[in-house]
Amino acid sequence: TAQTQANTATTNAATAQTAIDNMEKQVKLTNSALEVWKLDGSNDPEYKLAKFGTTTTFWDGDEDEDANRKLQLEAAGITLYGADTTDYLSITSGDISMRTAGVRGVHIIDNKINLGPIADASATLGAVIGNIHLASTGAYIYGDDATTFAALTSAGLEFTQAGVKKAIFGATTAIGSDAAVTTSSTNSVIRLDSTGVKIFEQSGSRLEAVSDGMHLYAGGTKMAEFGSTVYVGDQSNDHIVVDTSGL
Repeated sequence: TAQTQANTATTNAATAQTAIDNMEKQVKLTNSALEVWKLDGSNDPEYKLAKFGTTTTFWDGDEDEDANRKLQLEAAGITLYGADTTDYLSITSGDISMRTAGVRGVHIIDNKINLGPIADASATLGAVIGNIHLASTGAYIYGDDATTFAALTSAGLEFTQAGVKKAIFGATTAIGSDAAVTTSSTNSVIRLDSTGVKIFEQSGSRLEAVSDGMHLYAGGTKMAEFGSTVYVGDQSNDHIVVDTSGL
């Protein structure tokens, strides 16, 4: 009947109006932002789910406190949160940082990366205890001190302990002990290059394994030579010679 149709129309209109009213409560448009709200059991706004504005924020659906943020976007960059706001990834101009429990473990800046506790890629050569640093100059691995590290660069692989370079592996390899080594070291070092192997106690006392045999020096004087011919003693003074002819 006409009355039934009128009643139905009235009911549908009321339902539609309620939906519109609820939408107006769920979506609020101000002069600075658009807010999306969750409604409570009485269809009243309870807390925000998202806010779009100069700073855009998405919450976790439980509350709209700072601790409930999951994603925040602004002109300066983007911040993505994990289980809580101490675990997050931030992307800003020329900088990507990842933190767990508030401590940065990954830091990426222009052409440089640090991985490890309290990561800081902007530190000189990424020198941070327990970090791996990757840069255009090479790769660096730091130990229990920022002065103890391995460096892989154009010079080769170098090991430094407490600020003292202990070994170099490259075109010339040098392995030292107490003294800092270079590719031309002659004190307390084993040196390998294109000419052979040399073991130095000090500059004048050394053992050389070269193309014609093994040479032993003491105080700068060759005291023995082992090759196709064997010499024992200073060859400019009394010495022993052993060759195919005998002693």
